[in-house]
Amino acid sequence: MPLTVLLTALDRLIAQLRKSRNESVPFFIDKAVELSAAGDVREALERLSTCRAMAQYGNFSDTEESRLEAVVDAATTCLAALPPS
Repeated sequence: MPLTVLLTALDRLIAQLRKSRNESVPFFIDKAVELSAAGDVREALERLSTCRAMAQYGNFSDTEESRLEAVVDAATTCLAALPPS
């Protein structure tokens, strides 16, 4: 269930970033693809759970920043639910 929440949050963020033609879109598309693949998702979750600073150097709008927060929070929740590596 948490992964579904994360993928939905990613879709919303990607759509918003595309609207504003933000150059950060490829990073989030890549992470969505990695999470949708049937492999180990730990690395993608770790990257997403620590990407909050992208809002500052990526010139995110308030809406984009809010959607990024949802992605980071969902990724952190998913990461915490994984068994220790």
